Amino acid sequence: MPLYSKPIRQTSKKLLAKLKPVWLGKGIRCIGRGVSHIPLGPVITAVQTTGNVGSAVPYLQGMSSLVALILQRADAVKRNREECKDLARLAERVMSAMVEVIGDVPEDELDGKTTKHIAELKKDMNEIVEIMERLKGKSVLRRFLRKDKHSDALAKHKQGLTYALVIFQKVARLRPREANATYVPVE
Repeated sequence: MPLYSKPIRQTSKKLLAKLKPVWLGKGIRCIGRGVSHIPLGPVITAVQTTGNVGSAVPYLQGMSSLVALILQRADAVKRNREECKDLARLAERVMSAMVEVIGDVPEDELDGKTTKHIAELKKDMNEIVEIMERLKGKSVLRRFLRKDKHSDALAKHKQGLTYALVIFQKVARLRPREANATYVPVE
């Protein structure tokens, strides 16, 4: 019985047409939507265990390690998204603390250190807004591939905002003491 290669070639052409890189991005976006609701920790452990147990089966260990790597990256991207939300909440807290502390003080009455801290905070807020806008416009695939850079930037800005929040909380504690002090004009 002769083997006809025409149906095999047609099948392979159809398969190549289905696996275009454009469709790959759409598939990853669909996966990204569904994966966000699944806790990935147990899935990663199960895939790694499958790779270790199935080491006698050809290619199973390699495929399972690749799947585990992809799932770990997806988990990191998910954590980056949660850190973005935490960063936004922290920025809101910093701004509300700043408004409470220096909201009613005219700018010419602020000392040099406070003015410097306000300028640093403004710079940090502008950088954070710029990064959030950039991340918002990027595709899931790009965020997936550059997750380390994004997580480093998030950690840097979160640390800066935490520092600013600590400074303004200290200023807020000192301010009531100044408000209770009596004003004595010096001539």
